[in-house]
Amino acid sequence: MFHHAEMSANLSSCLANGPLSPLSAPSEALQRLIDRKLLTPLFQPIIALDGGRIVGYEALIRGPEDSDLHSPAQLFDAARCSQQLAALEYACREVACEAFVAQALPGKLFLNMSPLSFTDRHYREGVTREILTRVGLDPERVVFELTERQPLDEFVSLRAATDHFRHQGFAVALDDLGAGYAGLRVWSELNPDYVKIDRHFISDIDADPVKREFVRAMLDIANRLGNRVIAEGIEREEELRTLAALGVEYVQGYLLLRPCSHPPKQMVGLEGLVGFRPRLHDTFTFRQRVGDIVQYAEAVEPTVSTLSVVERFRADQQLTCLPVVEEGRPLGMVSRSELLNIFSHRYSYELHAGKPIATFICKRTIRVDVDCELKLAGQMVTEDPLQNLSVDLLVEREGRYAGVVRVGRLLRCITEEKMRLARHSNPLFESRRRQPA
Repeated sequence: MFHHAEMSANLSSCLANGPLSPLSAPSEALQRLIDRKLLTPLFQPIIALDGGRIVGYEALIRGPEDSDLHSPAQLFDAARCSQQLAALEYACREVACEAFVAQALPGKLFLNMSPLSFTDRHYREGVTREILTRVGLDPERVVFELTERQPLDEFVSLRAATDHFRHQGFAVALDDLGAGYAGLRVWSELNPDYVKIDRHFISDIDADPVKREFVRAMLDIANRLGNRVIAEGIEREEELRTLAALGVEYVQGYLLLRPCSHPPKQMVGLEGLVGFRPRLHDTFTFRQRVGDIVQYAEAVEPTVSTLSVVERFRADQQLTCLPVVEEGRPLGMVSRSELLNIFSHRYSYELHAGKPIATFICKRTIRVDVDCELKLAGQMVTEDPLQNLSVDLLVEREGRYAGVVRVGRLLRCITEEKMRLARHSNPLFESRRRQPA
């Protein structure tokens, strides 16, 4: 997380003369740093508490050690003052991607992005794709963390940033949730793939019942929306254990590992630190399966006309999707939102009304067997940033159509099971119940 400080009152306070900046204009000194890529990327792992695997790394940037621009706060304040924010972020992105690939680090790369850079004169579309193509990194492995400490006019810049990156195949994270302007409105309007809970709610959470309630509420909302939660800024064992008990999946902080230029590719000893009980996790893994929550839904034949399905969707506002089944064999799902969007365009009726509905089966239909574990089904839904969360899972039994599972119900069942196990496996829940109001 780039800790953007408040903008200085004048340009001279943004950038002091140091060994790197003998030039008369501070913006020229910063440009020199950018052109020469005198930036050092550090990486801090983001860890899944279930098993202790590293799911990704957040890239953090430092300037030259002998410069006043070594601090990220000064570095990015100087860039904003001189309208070079986009140019600096591109340079940071480039050195981070190069180092990430050179070290063959696993998981996803989390890159910080300020929406204000979209208004910067150096802003240019496609530059990230150029970097990824050159270094050989797939866009699906990149997550952009949108962070902003200044108010945005009607969230235009923030929405533009989100749409821009998602259209290119990247995932999006909302940084510092609960701090500054990263509040509920931004969360609800953007519906990011990841949300990172601000350090304020993590600090001393083990001793603060109010903070626990806030985090519990954030987790509940995130699970219902299909967002993944990362608790960042963890510095104490008690904080980590409390977060684990609350059901947080992903964690990050100094307690686990400080940012460094060459981080490890796997974590050791995390289970002992958190106090997990592997047998309980195995119990969760095998306790519930898709067949336990499957619902039968009337299906349509693949040869049915598309127009008849459109009319059915318009007649039933509660119908979000329909399974397509041929002689008992499931083929896929048709999404209400996707189909009606197609038919909202000009000449759509003339072009598509007579086509068989099989033409419009969702390309990202998730098909699972009744014996599939709920946890695995949940991962299929949430790990794909392009997945349409309004589309039910198509369930089959021995290759035959068995019904559907609503995404919302799936995520709620997973959350409830985790909470149930946490209550039975961690004394924090019992002590919380005994605390006075």
